[in-house]
Amino acid sequence: MLTKTFSGGTPSTFEPSYWNGDIPWVSPKDFTDIVISGAQDHISPKGIDSARLTLAPVGTVLVVVRSGILKHTLPVAVCEKEVAINQDIKALLTKPEIIPLFVSWYLHIYESKLLPLITKHSTTVQSINTAEFEELSIPVPPIKVQRKIVSEIDAAHKAYKKKLKQAEELLGSLDVWLLEKVGIKTQTPDTRTVFALQLKQIDGVINVERYAKLPLQKMISGTTVGELCEIIKEKTIPAKDAPEIEWDRIRIDDLPNQPLQLEKIETSYGKDIQGSQVEFQFQGTRSILLCLEQ
Repeated sequence: MLTKTFSGGTPSTFEPSYWNGDIPWVSPKDFTDIVISGAQDHISPKGIDSARLTLAPVGTVLVVVRSGILKHTLPVAVCEKEVAINQDIKALLTKPEIIPLFVSWYLHIYESKLLPLITKHSTTVQSINTAEFEELSIPVPPIKVQRKIVSEIDAAHKAYKKKLKQAEELLGSLDVWLLEKVGIKTQTPDTRTVFALQLKQIDGVINVERYAKLPLQKMISGTTVGELCEIIKEKTIPAKDAPEIEWDRIRIDDLPNQPLQLEKIETSYGKDIQGSQVEFQFQGTRSILLCLEQ
């Protein structure tokens, strides 16, 4: 069914000229929907050449083939623009008579049945057996039928996301509703600029006293960095210190309004994390990398 498959790779994280270019470099953390229109990380043409990467053209089906998430989920998506991919992803190029989104939706809908057939279980980190994956049999109806199926599934998916967003907004406002019911007025939201550490501000050991006292905009009024977590004084380079270990990461300006909750935590292998990071001990128990703004 597939005319060609290929995998990706990672340019050296120790060569700045390979990174922060205009080419989206897709890794497992970018699989948040059935389509991928960009990536959190970008590389340069030099990075492409250094790692001998093949760019995935528009309409390529991307599948995560190595990740702990494969225990229960098969991340799959179609790229809407030309992208590079890392080594944990396989690109699938389909024949003209096969709609990429049809393949993606099929793999997504039947992931619970497909994963036991194609997943390696003897490895430390779950991965897909390439040979078995490429031998999967997928029913392919006429292209007109494929278009109709994709159209109906896309419509249902959009309706689902809309309902989910409405439900999240409703649940997110219940605390305010409850306080008002018992006669407690909420404070006016702080409108100051979001605080985020800048990479250029950090050189060597962090000045803990300086950063610990800085206020956070997306916190309860008056909350500071020091009240939320302890800053580990030394920077760390995950790709060097522990490339095969999964690290939890969070942008400090993505922290929620309630500082005792965590949102938007990303988990990545050390080898997939670029450059130096700052490590925080959150609430004295959980270690998290702070994603610095460039």
